[in-house]
Amino acid sequence: MPLPRCVLIDLDDTLIDRSGAFVQWCGEFVRRRDLDQSAMARLHDFDNRSLRSRPEFLTLVDHEYGLGSSPQEFMVDYRATMTRNTRLYDGVSVALTELRNGGWKIWIVTNGETEVQEAKIAEVDLEKMIDGWIISEAVGMRKPSREIFDLARRRAGDIPEAHTWMVGDNEDADITGGHTAGLRTAWVSHSRRWPIDGWDPTVLRVDTASAIAEIIAFGD
Repeated sequence: MPLPRCVLIDLDDTLIDRSGAFVQWCGEFVRRRDLDQSAMARLHDFDNRSLRSRPEFLTLVDHEYGLGSSPQEFMVDYRATMTRNTRLYDGVSVALTELRNGGWKIWIVTNGETEVQEAKIAEVDLEKMIDGWIISEAVGMRKPSREIFDLARRRAGDIPEAHTWMVGDNEDADITGGHTAGLRTAWVSHSRRWPIDGWDPTVLRVDTASAIAEIIAFGD
């Protein structure tokens, strides 16, 4: 009987192009208000690669440009636009199919709000390609905490650390967190340079599909 194996994988900017969806939202925001293109860069600064909390992001946008509606209405529109523009990265669907056909368990491990992250998962039919997901708000813990990775391994079927990978684009939450939890790690660089001295991820690839292909090539 083959050994149980598991891939834990991030959602935003790993499976789905969250950055691309944000660019589209920014474009709509700028066009509606007839702002110049410098506003695009400002909005990206406010977002901080999605690391800034949405309440803080909303406060910054409101201070700089005004919301034009109530905070609640603004966030409903923002989230609807982000979800509508959610797309899988090229090759991800095929790569996940190859993993599952090879007997791997696949669990998404993502920080964020449950309703928002589940809407994104549904938008691109990811629930058909994976075994399950863990969202930080729902479980009361966040990456890079070791506890969230341990919980994911348990839910996947008590997969041993040595047979579990963590795949993600965030060097701290995903890769350092996974490494500290005793997992092999695959960093999706999006052409960035690995920023941490002293150790490297097990796999470093520019995109998610090629990172998964390398994991499959590793075998156990």
